[in-house]
Amino acid sequence: MVESHGAAPIRSERDEAVAHILHELIVVSRRGVISARVIEEHSAGPDLTEAEQSIMAYLAERPGIRSTDVATAFALNRSTVSRQLDRLVELGLVRTTDSPGRGRPLELTDLGRELFDSTIAKLRAETAERMSTWTNAQIAEFAAALARFNEPDTL
Repeated sequence: MVESHGAAPIRSERDEAVAHILHELIVVSRRGVISARVIEEHSAGPDLTEAEQSIMAYLAERPGIRSTDVATAFALNRSTVSRQLDRLVELGLVRTTDSPGRGRPLELTDLGRELFDSTIAKLRAETAERMSTWTNAQIAEFAAALARFNEPDTL
């Protein structure tokens, strides 16, 4: 049996590989949070929570969605999402648009889009720097593996 970063012993080579992947994903997540905080500290924009940044990213990719869609996507209570969206609206980063149906479609404002694009550009540059010694094939393989990992469940 093989050690598993402080957890129960691992029984197979596959289990060991899965545990190693989980460990590395945790490191990537932690590094991403730290990078986003450092970039935000040096930006002229408002201080946003990780949840608010995630909501902005979701809206950037899906303009016109409703708060209930955000709550469902993030598995959060609608009142929690509503409070976060209210703050983003107050900051001038998100706006609601008129719609004949229930709920109000959401989108980033010009300021919200500018802040989001600026942050993403900095994170993209940091990622490119981190992978500067990788070949194009290695980057493509990693991107494909991450995309497959992040596919929605099809069961």
